[in-house]
Amino acid sequence: MSSSNGPARGWEQEFQDRLGIIINEIGGVPKTAALIGVKHDQVYRWWRGETKMPLYAAKVVCRATSRSLDWLTGLSDRPSYSDDELERAISDAVPFALRMAPYFGEHTPEQIGMAAAKRALMVLRGEVDASDQESA
Repeated sequence: MSSSNGPARGWEQEFQDRLGIIINEIGGVPKTAALIGVKHDQVYRWWRGETKMPLYAAKVVCRATSRSLDWLTGLSDRPSYSDDELERAISDAVPFALRMAPYFGEHTPEQIGMAAAKRALMVLRGEVDASDQESA
């Protein structure tokens, strides 16, 4: 789709702004294009919203800048979680899951691990307080 036809369907200003931040962090359009393995003009088309950026390219640039896809697409205001935040969430979730294990009955260790992972995600999202050991 050409720029005279307007932005690609689903394009949002927030995505353009955040993609610009990522491109600058990588070191500009040429370095971003080289990292993804595309030509410069393709990166410009994504940035201007003329074409949709494929998921693989978004994953590459997010991984390179330690940012989340949720942040790039506007689903989250947080670019990523710090190591301290992750450690706090995990250090809450593991004891929580172990305490809850007797109530899980015949659940497998993998299912108990998933319960711990879900708890950590809830802490990171602010849905529960890490100090609140009673909430499931």
